[in-house]
Amino acid sequence: FLDNMDNGGDAVLDAAVANNYRAEARLIRGMTYYYLLQFYARPYWDGNGSKPGLPLRLTGNTGPGNYDLARSSVADTYKQVLADLDFAEQNLPSNYSSAFLNTTRAHKNSAIALKTRVYLSMRDYAKVVTEANKLVPVTAPFVASSGVGNKLEANFADLFKSPYSSSESIFSMPFTNNDAPGSALSRYYLPGTGDGGTATSNGAGEYSLNKVEGIYSSPLWVDSDARKSLTKIGTKTGKAWLTKFNQASPYIDYAPVIRYSEVLLNLSEALARTTNTVDARSLALLNAVYGRSNQGSSLSASSFANVNDYLNRIIEERRIEFVGEGIRNGDIMRLGLTIPAKSQHAIAAVPNDDPAYILPIPSNELILNNLMENN
Repeated sequence: FLDNMDNGGDAVLDAAVANNYRAEARLIRGMTYYYLLQFYARPYWDGNGSKPGLPLRLTGNTGPGNYDLARSSVADTYKQVLADLDFAEQNLPSNYSSAFLNTTRAHKNSAIALKTRVYLSMRDYAKVVTEANKLVPVTAPFVASSGVGNKLEANFADLFKSPYSSSESIFSMPFTNNDAPGSALSRYYLPGTGDGGTATSNGAGEYSLNKVEGIYSSPLWVDSDARKSLTKIGTKTGKAWLTKFNQASPYIDYAPVIRYSEVLLNLSEALARTTNTVDARSLALLNAVYGRSNQGSSLSASSFANVNDYLNRIIEERRIEFVGEGIRNGDIMRLGLTIPAKSQHAIAAVPNDDPAYILPIPSNELILNNLMENN
């Protein structure tokens, strides 16, 4: 797409519209490379980005041919991710004409928000603060002052219901009856009819929450938390199921890519790490997310023995807030945490120096790309 835009495809378009299209494509490319890094490359902290990253295919493959391309370093791959997101921020519109488009089409805030995630993964906390400050005021109410007025919504459960176009959703992948996915979040997470599913809310029962080592059993995730109401215990197996995504077949829940609550928690963590304190602004941001689902409750600085205790609480809040949304693996990688065991399935923990910490390169890539180095 980008090659053809550069080779005359934009001749009939206004220059701003053409660059808008390029920016959307580059945001998707940058986001895709970021996700691939989390699974197939060592974290940035391991060697400061010097380990093998990904082959940077920046021109399209239009047919069979020479696919040989060596891996760039992790640092160079992140550099390309950020270049794509910077271009996107500069060339995307500030907003669109409807809440639907502001949710499903990338805009300037989408690129900025994703950069806070990327810089967090690189442990460049000062840059996280710089980018997040574009979207988050110094004091409450926390509402983006430019572009789309992104903010926290009052009711957590409403974020995952039709029409899915709340101000909190900075970027989501939409589905309709005309483009229902082959498989989707709700189908994976919901129980089947034999374990408490219903005719209107019935999934495949493929992934339950880990009740032993997982966040479900954390004493910090209390039953009165509004987010806990989006789980249910199976009537037959006793497994804990995630009902956050609750569309019946054809399972057309939107897939959230990034929400405003993540930007708040990214900034909260970055402030605490850059100041090495239980920073007052950081705590206010954490309480904005925590308090939304725990009405009448707030966390105080005196609750934490030290800044490390406080940072651990932020990480737990991320686990609760984003369960089932694909955030946890990135947090494990960037923090160098051990991948936890699953004792009920006899699966051992994986420390961060174990070769199994990242995935092997797929065999088809190794076959087609003779310069590809396996993990």
